[in-house]
Amino acid sequence: MSTPSEYRSRARRSLVCAVLCFIASQSALALAINEWLPELRDPIYGLKVRQLRKLAGHVPHDRLIVMLGSSRTVHGFDAESFQSRAAGDGQSLLVYNFGIPGGGPLTELLTLRRLLAAGLRPDAVLIELMPVLFVDEAMVTEASHFTAGRLSQDELTLVARFVDSAAGDKLRKEWPANWYAPAYVHRLPIKRLLLPDLLPLAGHEHLFAPYDAYGGVVIADSFRTQQTFEHALDIAKRSYETRLSDFRPGKLARLAYDELLALCREHEIATTLVVMPEGEAFRSWYAGSAWPEAERFVNELAHHHHVTVLDAHEWCDDSGFLDSHHLLCRGAQRFTGRLAESDWTRSFPQLVARRTPIHSP
Repeated sequence: MSTPSEYRSRARRSLVCAVLCFIASQSALALAINEWLPELRDPIYGLKVRQLRKLAGHVPHDRLIVMLGSSRTVHGFDAESFQSRAAGDGQSLLVYNFGIPGGGPLTELLTLRRLLAAGLRPDAVLIELMPVLFVDEAMVTEASHFTAGRLSQDELTLVARFVDSAAGDKLRKEWPANWYAPAYVHRLPIKRLLLPDLLPLAGHEHLFAPYDAYGGVVIADSFRTQQTFEHALDIAKRSYETRLSDFRPGKLARLAYDELLALCREHEIATTLVVMPEGEAFRSWYAGSAWPEAERFVNELAHHHHVTVLDAHEWCDDSGFLDSHHLLCRGAQRFTGRLAESDWTRSFPQLVARRTPIHSP
């Protein structure tokens, strides 16, 4: 018969064993997330990088083109259609839509850094420009969407440069939890992967978006009714009209784009800036000198980094939009078709052929 001291000894051993097993399981999960399961750190990026790897392994190609951007790119760029329609020089293309909902200049920079670190180097990138995101307020808002759980340690340092010191300190304090409590930090992506029915859709719609094999999401033309149009337009107006009425491009957007374009130059990636289509209603919100200021910002950026600009700002009329800035299926086909037939696409082989690092003045 066991004595009380023996019971206590077994209990201590069991407790120590449980603690060690917990620590080991958390460490293994943290290592897996950081090395092999990016979809548990940043779900949309992780999903898309898996798609791109799968496509690259199954679709024979000589050149890889990736478009970076926001939900405007997600819904507006039909990568598969572009791939089949773009003129080539005997070189086969693989084209992928790497738009991230809610993204902007900082998201585009982080996405390209991650792709290059993963060994997925595009031959060319199309970089969406959304003028309303050029203001510092928009950049701080975008940076604040990157919780510590979505970032690696070097990314943490980068994002902290785009927020105030208090927010940066908060990120640094929270980041170690990626390693000692990954099951808690990444609970939503884990639940989405293992038990999706238990994760409420409301508030998490972006985690369940039906991305096609080339990274896009089509908004059916039939989805737009007078009611849905008015509701969506009202949301867009409340989100963006104030920023456009007192529009001043800020230093944070320029910093992000400078680093993004320097990264393209360093890795000899042919680069083009694309001002995405906007409807008549959205364009009417650019008050006074707002649009000339946006054009000046874009042109200075292009000149400084020796890159091409495609201004598709007026390529689609309002009938092609859900809310005057997210394209419906017919609008996406119009935009993608014009892009595929543009001078840039015809000159793409020469752009890639003469890729060399260009040193900024």
